[in-house]
Amino acid sequence: MKTEIDLSKTRLPLEAQNAVSLLCDQLKEILDDQLESIILYGSAVTDDYRPGQSDVNILIVLKNIDTETMNKVLEPLFLSKRYGVSPLFLTQDGVESSTKVFPIKFLSMQENYKVLLGEDVLKNLSVDKNNLHFRCQQETLNLLMRLRRHYLTSGGSGLPERIGRVIGHFLETLKRIISLTEEIPTSNQEVLEKSELIIGLDKAVLQKALDYRKSSPHLTHEEGDSIFNDFLKTATQVARYTERLKIN
Repeated sequence: MKTEIDLSKTRLPLEAQNAVSLLCDQLKEILDDQLESIILYGSAVTDDYRPGQSDVNILIVLKNIDTETMNKVLEPLFLSKRYGVSPLFLTQDGVESSTKVFPIKFLSMQENYKVLLGEDVLKNLSVDKNNLHFRCQQETLNLLMRLRRHYLTSGGSGLPERIGRVIGHFLETLKRIISLTEEIPTSNQEVLEKSELIIGLDKAVLQKALDYRKSSPHLTHEEGDSIFNDFLKTATQVARYTERLKIN
């Protein structure tokens, strides 16, 4: 029996909406009582979704996940992949334990999601601030290492493009860092404003990085170096602030 799933209020193209609906029907039929929940989350339920670029993120919660179960879903997942569908399979216990290891990811899920089938497994999740603080430290230090490695391995080329690819995740981490001591920002612009006020960042550097998500300017090697260096300094400031931050 076909399940009625209303995706008309999302920014998903019609073919992607149909692919998600079909996948839900197939999983419900194949998995039967093993299936606990299917949830659409991330940019697909916000205005940030970019057709052809953004993933269609789907959380699929099962009672048990073994090779037999995974083999059953290979074909429908393969067919939906062409429409950008990116599935995350977890058990209910896995959802709860993942908040300790991936608090930023699951807090982001909680802010933007739509239950397609089954239970709302995200509604009552809670995140410990100490776990969130530790994860923010990991994320900022990891970003610094990846930026330096990119510069060295690329010979200093493609720098604005690289910044454009990491800025979204960087701002999400910044948002969570701010939330450790202040009211959580509700938009990227508020993240920029509070980052300048609380951490002392230059919001113009972050705004340039946001602009690079849409288009990368043609720069000389020296200009690219200067911009990349400013972003490195900003990331370093955030890492140092996060390390010094005390959580009550």
